Amino acid sequence: MTGKAMLLCAMALAGGVNAIDGASDVNIPALEPLDVKLSPESLWEDFQNYTSTDELLQKWRVSRMALRDAKTGDTRLMYPATWSLQEPYSLKSFKNDNCLNLETAHSAAMIGHALANPLEVANGNKLVVQYEVQLQRGLECGGAFMKLLPPMNGTELLRYSGGSVPFEVIFGPDKCQPYTNEVHFGLKKTNPTTNKPEVKLLTNAPISRLDGDETVRLYTLIMDSKSQDFEIRVDGKVVKVGNLLDEGLFKPPFHAPKKVPDLKAKKPKNWDEREFIPDPEAIKPEYWDESEPLMIPDDTDIKPASWDENMPEYIPEPNHFKPKWWEDGEDGEWVAPLVRNPQCFEIAGCGPWQPRMVENPDYWGPWNPPMIENPKYRGKWTPPLIDNPDYSEDLNPGTLENPIGVILFEFWSGSKDLLIDNLYLGHHVEEAELLGNRTFIPKRKLQEQQLEAEVIGRRGHIEHPKKPPTMFGQSEYKPNLFDRLSDYGDTLLEKFSQQSSFIQNILGGSILVLILMVTSYFYLKAVLFQQKYSGGSGTGKDKKGDEKTEEKREKKQQANEPEPHLEQVDTKGKNVGSTKRKTK
Repeated sequence: MTGKAMLLCAMALAGGVNAIDGASDVNIPALEPLDVKLSPESLWEDFQNYTSTDELLQKWRVSRMALRDAKTGDTRLMYPATWSLQEPYSLKSFKNDNCLNLETAHSAAMIGHALANPLEVANGNKLVVQYEVQLQRGLECGGAFMKLLPPMNGTELLRYSGGSVPFEVIFGPDKCQPYTNEVHFGLKKTNPTTNKPEVKLLTNAPISRLDGDETVRLYTLIMDSKSQDFEIRVDGKVVKVGNLLDEGLFKPPFHAPKKVPDLKAKKPKNWDEREFIPDPEAIKPEYWDESEPLMIPDDTDIKPASWDENMPEYIPEPNHFKPKWWEDGEDGEWVAPLVRNPQCFEIAGCGPWQPRMVENPDYWGPWNPPMIENPKYRGKWTPPLIDNPDYSEDLNPGTLENPIGVILFEFWSGSKDLLIDNLYLGHHVEEAELLGNRTFIPKRKLQEQQLEAEVIGRRGHIEHPKKPPTMFGQSEYKPNLFDRLSDYGDTLLEKFSQQSSFIQNILGGSILVLILMVTSYFYLKAVLFQQKYSGGSGTGKDKKGDEKTEEKREKKQQANEPEPHLEQVDTKGKNVGSTKRKTK
């Protein structure tokens, strides 16, 4: 070990270099009430008027419907996910800023709120929907979209069972790649022919933005029932605009075509769809010989001297005997399977010899007349168009068929502790923008400051690094403490070399003794820790692994459970959660 290396090790072990101080915590202010006046028909839910989860669930209802197996009698909730009030903990917002929190991951989730005053979208007014979504533990596959339903009371919400009530509008983010990653927008319209509801969904919808960091996201929908224009914003920025009547924008379209193909029509027999045909006047040339083969034997090929044509190429397999159960009278004469003669590999070959095949220089192949344009070509036949007997026209799809009476969140939960906050429903864009500027913008700035402080805390306060980033493709600089330690060691070595040899020997010996003492100390600590670990003291990580293993086993068991006869039951007064699956 060189003198410089000894100095560096000694300083590192003795704590000669101070650790990099992390960034100070961001000051999180308290949430102050907003002095905002909204229109009487507007709804703004910031979840601050509830003192407990029980009080929240008096206005925001979760369906108690369950599915029961008719054979076993076992029941399980249709929506086992649980909801509560919670402040953000991953990236904080304001102090005491309660949000609607989805506690359960990988589960069907539902919660709804019945409006005291239903909201009508008609007569040229606008529909404006806006709310915040914040992930705190990432997302694998799940949604955070809402459904706007016609009026219902609290009891009907408790008995909600998915498609029992068709929604009027669906809007919000959903991500489950590779299947979907978009902000859904769809309207329900009743088909005048079948009298059944149809969902008209936006095609080429904007991406969900449910990825990246865990900062809060803001989703806004604006739909004008007068002009039929719509607009989708994410974080206050416009990501999609269009008109409900634009062709191909929604699938299926809002109105049926006026003309449709006549399915009873048949193609005429004299209809020629061939664009090119063989030239009927072409004659095969006299020199064209179609009898010549493509491949012929090579006249220059000579049979090798060691080739034995009398030796068979295949022989019966010597180790394969007739089975005991074989009866010649019923099964016929038994013949052993054939295998390649191993003696053939000791010489050039055996069996009948044939020269190799080569391409025939006189080969012409079959003659085909050249192709010319078909003078009788009439194009691709298509059935003629007739008036659509089921034609219907909806020139005002932005006018909803029913008033909005319920705000409902119903989706597959893909993230634990997903937060929803600052929900606005009304007619006025300026109100949604005002609320977003007063709530979302300050919250987002606070979270970005926390991200910046976290990055500074990891990197340390190094304004002028000594070394550039490594060559392994790291996009951001990570401070190298060893560089600072090395520079400090160079200074000490320079002073050390200026001392006399006697002093150098004393200092060098002292450093070696110090290194040995510290190394022995850490070695003993490592041995004791290993003995303690092997003795049965597990770590939190191991426990997490066991929990994940148990969770996977439970999911696999649930996936294998047959559900041949399921029926919906009301769980009022019944303990449903104790049958197949425990729910909070």
